[in-house]
Amino acid sequence: MFELLDHLEPLAELSDALDDHHHPFWQDFPPTARDHVRHLNLYRVTQFRPLLFAAWLPFDREQLVKLLRLIDVLSLRYSVIGQENPNALEDHYNRVAQAIHRGEVTRAGEVREALRAIYVEDEDFKAAFSRAQIPASGERGRLVRYLLCAIEGARSGGAVQLQDETTTATIEHVLPKNPSEAWSSSFTAEQADRYVDRLGNYLLLEGKLNAREAANRSFGEKREIYRTSIYPSTRELAVEEWTPAQVEQRQAEMARLAVGLWRWT
Repeated sequence: MFELLDHLEPLAELSDALDDHHHPFWQDFPPTARDHVRHLNLYRVTQFRPLLFAAWLPFDREQLVKLLRLIDVLSLRYSVIGQENPNALEDHYNRVAQAIHRGEVTRAGEVREALRAIYVEDEDFKAAFSRAQIPASGERGRLVRYLLCAIEGARSGGAVQLQDETTTATIEHVLPKNPSEAWSSSFTAEQADRYVDRLGNYLLLEGKLNAREAANRSFGEKREIYRTSIYPSTRELAVEEWTPAQVEQRQAEMARLAVGLWRWT
């Protein structure tokens, strides 16, 4: 019993640290470890924990950070965007955790190969991202802002560096949540319901412009406001009208960038 308690004690601290990327536990790790923990909390996933607990003592720090990144990418592809079966994910994680306990898996690269069967491949991920809908309110808004900031950086080839935790950017719905009559020629009521929460309908926009200027205006009025934004992809939105086809096209481009951003290497 005491041997078991001694084994569980460090895992209890790890459990707390996985709920808080600011936890002192992470101070001796590279900053990327905190980032991965923060992302996993944004994704609201927990199935990976038995795997990480199993790896915590036998893996060195470098391998643990690599493992966190593998789990981060897999979680976004499988759970957040792919919305695949969570029970299957749990079964695979548990099997790999048992293999680590038996000493059969000793490195992050071996974990990657053991989980290959549930990794959502590029074409499937791109297709799922192209269709993804995530409401930008409440806790899910933080997830949307993370995705938008990452994609904004990718669009610029790294020239634009946005930290979603510290940026003052707000999430702008191009098609408003409560569209005025001016939008009825571009979106039917049924289309407005289907497209308002699509990732392709979101932009990053300064709070003062979003709250006081953009709001529920027509697209022509919004576009003039977007041209004053500091965010390149917002400023350069140059289409003449905003329609379901434009949302689809923009989200397909976002999906292409997402494949490179969230990929096992």
